[in-house]
Amino acid sequence: MKILGRTQLKYTEDTKNMTVEIEMLAIAGISLFKDSVQNWAPPNDTEPITEDKRNEIIGNICRAMDFYGWKTDVIDRLIFRQRTGENS
Repeated sequence: MKILGRTQLKYTEDTKNMTVEIEMLAIAGISLFKDSVQNWAPPNDTEPITEDKRNEIIGNICRAMDFYGWKTDVIDRLIFRQRTGENS
């Protein structure tokens, strides 16, 4: 796992990797956008990410952040949009 700046994180598992959307927090931590855990990068991009696998990946990221003393907020943008009335 590697943070690629203020808005992206590269998650690697065995020989596969993906880019996940994040937002850096003012304190030591990140907000991770659940819906951005979608696809492996090529050449593994045809392998589906099930809901169980998505939750496993998010759990792995949260544990890694916790190991380094960082907080992780997992954001479900669909629920956020419903609560705020935001369209995008």
